[in-house]
Amino acid sequence: MTSPNPLQLLRLFQKVAPAHYFYQLCQKHGYGFRQGVYTPMVVVWLMIWQRLPGNQGLAAAVQYLLHGGAQDLLNDCKRCMQDEVSAAPGGYCQARQNLPKLIVSEVTDRIVEQLRPEMQEGWKGLKRPVLVVDGTTVPLPHSTELVKAFPPGSNQHGENHWPVMQMVVFHDVFSGLALRPSWGPMYGDGAVSEQELAEQTLGRVPADGVVLGDGNFGIFYFAYKVQQSQRQSILRLTQARARKILGSELTEGTDRKVVWQVSRWDRARHPELPEGCTVEGRLLVCANPSRTMAPRIWTTQ
Repeated sequence: MTSPNPLQLLRLFQKVAPAHYFYQLCQKHGYGFRQGVYTPMVVVWLMIWQRLPGNQGLAAAVQYLLHGGAQDLLNDCKRCMQDEVSAAPGGYCQARQNLPKLIVSEVTDRIVEQLRPEMQEGWKGLKRPVLVVDGTTVPLPHSTELVKAFPPGSNQHGENHWPVMQMVVFHDVFSGLALRPSWGPMYGDGAVSEQELAEQTLGRVPADGVVLGDGNFGIFYFAYKVQQSQRQSILRLTQARARKILGSELTEGTDRKVVWQVSRWDRARHPELPEGCTVEGRLLVCANPSRTMAPRIWTTQ
């Protein structure tokens, strides 16, 4: 697999997030558009560049900048014009820490929004975006701050050492583009489930998008939240859950309109769900290609 061409990606970055966009964004959030070396545009691009060759450090990013790798992004500050930019990574590090998270978040959303039309191919006749949702866990470095924010798990031997962050991401099934993820602690008093994190990210899914989820997301809570967001979903259900909704045994080829009723267990786990709420959709039973006559169950609203 060939590595991406940084120069081509830089040109694409300038196209989807031009300098005037960063200026407007800084004005919107009351953040001074720096006239020094590390403007928000330069900082965001260097953070992207660090991931392209495989997690490069701060010093490597500064060297890339000094060797003209992002020359087109630099402004007419005195140090740039006199070729006096320091090779020490301290200035870049401080600029990264000072850059508001809201600006980084909005730039991320802007890049995905601008790239989707250019990369969208889709299946013939299908014009709506389809996004698959999935979760993962990320072990983090051990530090006092991270342990407090993302408590380690525990087992029969006691508490684990590494903090653990849970993350959920929506990916466009055609282009592979990832929307800005949501994350939170997997353990501790503030632990959040993958379904709750997915709900937080729903607002970033295109209004006409279809959410595609596996059995972990095929629960009433998530189906209801997608329905309330005015989006559609295709979710795999467990056989037991599908039988309960259908009210009968599963038969391959079944395609029936159903009304999924909230259960006492659903409301006990998620008290914010209204009493008597429902999800309307279709329940389909089809054969799993990897198992003879093994049904796979999907629900669409």
